[in-house]
Amino acid sequence: MSSNTKEPSVRPADFRQKYLNHIREACLMDDDFFQVCFQNDKACTELVLRIIMQKEDLHILEVQTQHTITNLEGHSVRLDVFATDSDGIQYDIEIQNSAGGAVPKRARYNSSLIDGKILLPNQDYRLLPETYVIFITRNDVLQKGLPISHIDRRINETGDEFGDGSHIIYVNAEIADNSPLGKLMYDFTCTEPKQMNYKLLAEKTGHFKYEHEGVNHMCDFLEELRQDGRKEAEEEARAAIAEARNEAAEARNEAAEAKNQAAEAKNQAAEARNEAVEARAEIVRQQENARKSAVKNAFKMLLSGKLTLDEIAEYTSLPLDEVKEFAAITSGAQ
Repeated sequence: MSSNTKEPSVRPADFRQKYLNHIREACLMDDDFFQVCFQNDKACTELVLRIIMQKEDLHILEVQTQHTITNLEGHSVRLDVFATDSDGIQYDIEIQNSAGGAVPKRARYNSSLIDGKILLPNQDYRLLPETYVIFITRNDVLQKGLPISHIDRRINETGDEFGDGSHIIYVNAEIADNSPLGKLMYDFTCTEPKQMNYKLLAEKTGHFKYEHEGVNHMCDFLEELRQDGRKEAEEEARAAIAEARNEAAEARNEAAEAKNQAAEAKNQAAEARNEAVEARAEIVRQQENARKSAVKNAFKMLLSGKLTLDEIAEYTSLPLDEVKEFAAITSGAQ
C-alpha cells in the first residue's frame, strides 16, 4: 500500500465499540460468534451432536472450526465445524442464516470433498467412514415445516437404504419448542445467556459476552476478521484491476487483429478485382484469336473450293452471311 493511502475515517477505538455492540446482539447463529464459542470445544460440539443425533453416548475425539478442505482443481470449502467421534464418524456442522448458503447441492459438494480427502491411494473404499453434513438454518430452508429433516440415499424401487454411509441433516431453527432439539435451537437464536436452556452453552456464550478476557478475545477475533477482510478486499481489487488490464490488452490485441484482418480482406478484394479484370481481358483476347483463326481457315477453305459455304460456316462457327461476304471477296480477287 502506498504512503499516500488515506487512513480509515473510523479509529480502532470506534471499531471496538462497534465490536462490543455486535457481541451484545450476537447469538450462536452468527457465524463469527459461533466460530469463537465452538473453537476446539469438544464439550459444546458433543452437546449439540448428542441432541441432533439423539445419541446420548456420542463422544467427540476431535473438533476443528473453520476447517478448510483444499481442492486444487476446483472450488475449496471451509467447514464451520468439523468433528470426529469415537466411532470414527465425521460431522460437518454448518451455520446458515440464508437459504442460499444451504442449497442441497452445497451439502452434496461438502460431502464429496470430505470423502475425497479421507482415503489414501490404493485404500479400500470400504474404509470410508460414515459422514454427516448438518445444516443448522435460521429459517425453514426446505419448507417442510419440520424441526429436523434427514436425507439419505435410497433404492427407489424398494425403498431400502442404499447404505453408502453418507447422510445430510437440516435442522430448522424456526422451531424452538420444548423438545431437546427445540430448546437447543432457542439457545442458538438467544442473545442473552441467562435465558438459555443449556448451562454449557450459556456459560460459554456468557464468557465471550460479559467476562473481560472473553470479550477481549472476541474483539481481537473480530478485528482480525476485519483486517483479513480488508486484505482480502484489497487483493480482490488488485486482482480485478489486473484482470481488467488483461482484458483491455486482450481487447486491444483483438481490435488490432480485426484491423489487420480487415486490411487483408481489403487487399484480397482488390486482388480479386484485378484478377477478374485480367480474366475478362484474357477471355476477350482468346475470343479475338479464335475469330482470327476462324476467318483465316474460312478463306483457306474458300480458296480450296472443296467445301460448300454451309459446310465452311459449320466448321468455322462463323455466320453464313459472313462466309458469303468472304466468298464474294475471294471471287473478286480471282
